[in-house]
Amino acid sequence: GSQLYPKMQTGGKIWNTLPDDLKATGIIKPVRKLTNNVKGDAAASTEPTETFDYLWLPSYKEVVGTTSALSSDTNHWINKEGSQYEFFANKGINGGGTYTILAGMDKTQNESGPSGADDTRWWERSCGPGDPNYFVYCDTSGDPSGARRAGISYGVVLGFSL
Repeated sequence: GSQLYPKMQTGGKIWNTLPDDLKATGIIKPVRKLTNNVKGDAAASTEPTETFDYLWLPSYKEVVGTTSALSSDTNHWINKEGSQYEFFANKGINGGGTYTILAGMDKTQNESGPSGADDTRWWERSCGPGDPNYFVYCDTSGDPSGARRAGISYGVVLGFSL
């Protein structure tokens, strides 16, 4: 898993920044997430890891619905990472391309970017297809199919369920 994952879980650095009323017992509900930890081996045939998370990053599949923008080698494993969220489907996001709604989605309501991060890009949960140290991200134009080395300070778009 990534170094970011434990920071999002109960007691982690990101979790601890949430308002106390949201962290109160039972307010945020855990959600079943599937993540395929192929670690850069696009040809690997692995089953996804199941977790129950209070906070999570969306997977590539949860953002775009269809995985046609990635190579066919990656489709067999990235398709196992859930289903497209209704929010993204209702915004017309369907496969590869650029989407204005995705560009800058990690900004706050007052349009400021994340502290210490490149506020023009945001990380997704999916592993990058070509390297064990890469994860998928959304770029400045709103294209959610980029892959970069983990450790770069990009923003995050957190998911949670009330």
